[in-house]
Amino acid sequence: QTYTELYSSWVVAMGSGASRLGPDIVRGQANHGLVALVLRWLDPLAKKPHLDTQIFLVLVLVLGTLWTRLSKRLEIPVRWAGWLALGVVVHPLAWHHSFVLTYPLATYSLHFALAEKKQRKFYLALSLIGFALIGLIIPNTIGSWVRLFELASSKSLGVLICAWVVLRCGRKVQGRLA
Repeated sequence: QTYTELYSSWVVAMGSGASRLGPDIVRGQANHGLVALVLRWLDPLAKKPHLDTQIFLVLVLVLGTLWTRLSKRLEIPVRWAGWLALGVVVHPLAWHHSFVLTYPLATYSLHFALAEKKQRKFYLALSLIGFALIGLIIPNTIGSWVRLFELASSKSLGVLICAWVVLRCGRKVQGRLA
């Protein structure tokens, strides 16, 4: 196949998700990614699958560039944890089980927050909020009222909070932890 044919077949396959699973699934609360968050406003019925690709590419470009530049001074395992987490939050179909890949970054955020000297309580609170958004604030643990959080892609927002804590604390803390 040529690249054009490959892309065309990929777009067709993406569109089949909405027709087979239904827009409630593809654009509903079960899809926790940032692409889904944007598309809930732009294309709630999932009738324009090319938007998935465009938003995915913009998010990869923006968040990938930010992570590359801001994580330069972090150790390689921490940077890789960030890349794993980034892959989940920008994926067009980020189901809840995908977020297991974000736990290494969330763990680093907690680790660095605990080692922070000046604003430990603040960063610890943010890290715990990120953890809660990723794994605790779900209908199975709290109840159906969390649907609004899920429609706001709370899992992805929790990952972004944890990434921010890692970037703010990680560079300062890493040298002291060795």
